[in-house]
Amino acid sequence: MFNFVGKVALVTGGSNGIGRATALLFARHGAKVVIADIDPTGQETAELIKRERGEACFVQTDVRETNEVQHLVATSIETYGGLHCAFNNAGVLPPTTLLGDMDDAIFDKVLAVDLKGVFLCMKYEIQHMLQGGGGAIVNNASIAGMIADPGISAYVAAKHGVIGLSKAAALRSKVGSSKPHCGEAICQISFANSRRYLS
Repeated sequence: MFNFVGKVALVTGGSNGIGRATALLFARHGAKVVIADIDPTGQETAELIKRERGEACFVQTDVRETNEVQHLVATSIETYGGLHCAFNNAGVLPPTTLLGDMDDAIFDKVLAVDLKGVFLCMKYEIQHMLQGGGGAIVNNASIAGMIADPGISAYVAAKHGVIGLSKAAALRSKVGSSKPHCGEAICQISFANSRRYLS
């Protein structure tokens, strides 16, 4: 049985799907949960947790933007006194297009959310966790981080990159005395908010 009593968990992409389900489970096992999403309906996830007598807050965040991610992590610490767990789950799936036909702007936007967004979240989460004595980070890479599909090449590239980032960060915990522990979650992700990023 999981016990997150006294822990603070941050979940990006928490407005629906896997992100919402993860946030609810963290709360049900005692964590104080910070929900982040570009979609303001992430507030509904926080309200669901509060209705179950849990503690949660919502921070509207575009994970592509450094200052917004910094604000997200700072808010977690200011609101609940720390950050112990993070699930970097925000992601978008582009329209199905063969690589030779893909618009450059779509490629750039997918990489910005699905890879740079994870990088920025990890960067600022790790900075705090190293100062705070450790923590745990899980990044949602999806099955596309391990296999390829010709119709979603930008997404495949980004998710392979997420696994690489996770591995590189995990090496830090093996060679240093301070850590967070970093791993990757390989699973299907919810893309209900893709249009908000891609439009």
